[in-house]
Amino acid sequence: MTGPLEGITVLDLTSGIAGPYATKLLADYGARVIKAEPRGGDPSRRFGPFPDNKSDPEASGLFMHLNTNKQSIVLDPHTDDGAATVRRLAQLVDVVVESLPPGDAEAAGWSWDTLHAINPKLILCSITPYGQTGPYRDYRGSEITMQAIGGPLHATGAADREPIKVAGHYAGYHAGATAAFAILLALKRVADDQLAGDWIDISIYRCQAGCRDRRTIQLVAAEYSGVAPGRALPSRRLVGFGMYPCADGFVNIVGSGNRMPRLLRWIGREDLLEDEDFLAGPRPGSGFGARVDEAVEAHLADLSKVDAVASAQAAGLLA
Repeated sequence: MTGPLEGITVLDLTSGIAGPYATKLLADYGARVIKAEPRGGDPSRRFGPFPDNKSDPEASGLFMHLNTNKQSIVLDPHTDDGAATVRRLAQLVDVVVESLPPGDAEAAGWSWDTLHAINPKLILCSITPYGQTGPYRDYRGSEITMQAIGGPLHATGAADREPIKVAGHYAGYHAGATAAFAILLALKRVADDQLAGDWIDISIYRCQAGCRDRRTIQLVAAEYSGVAPGRALPSRRLVGFGMYPCADGFVNIVGSGNRMPRLLRWIGREDLLEDEDFLAGPRPGSGFGARVDEAVEAHLADLSKVDAVASAQAAGLLA
């Protein structure tokens, strides 16, 4: 079965999560993706999960997940021979995706200007922690630093504890999906308008910072103090919304706004519907929020996570 990207050829010079995931998506939709690995294999081959927990570079679950439907070649783009191969392949492919630190490709002899001169319709996508420009461009980045500077850690953890990293490779996968989408737009532009190719600059940090919905505005408007807006903070924006402890862990409850009457009926506190603060409009910093939190926690104290979610859903709440 063919896909919508049949006939498109991609040279994948990436490692990590974001780049391989971007090219995986292109491959899954029919593109021919040529995955370049150094001698010894891609670093992700050393990461599990592995069958029976036995390390095997040919059986890495992470590597196989990120590289479905790809072909593989041995190529080190930093060497003279590798750079010559990149330049030669640039004549034949539609897209090159790379994740080298800014300046490394130019130093190796296959900069954007060089590749563009070889193939004017070529699309080059560069994926780095902070992009090709700016004061942080030469900084390295990890998943946790991307989540920290990009915003997700601002919303995690209890107010009186350290932030908690979102599980897995959240930032990497998000940037990879963004890169794949940008490549699709560039391919359509070249195909529809017969225009020259382009250089796409993907910053993992910017992908994170750009999707923080209302939080960026809140940071500016609220003159952010440096304290994480955990569920128990009186300054939090919504009453009846957040992570609450239950008998065997925590459960996320959304009972704010027009769901507040349902929340109060669910916990058996209809009396709070007559609370003066509620009638005036639930707002952060009022005693109403603290009373709701206390009542919700009391209701959840003997419920398991599974039972709490089922009960809240039945009451018309998001959980």
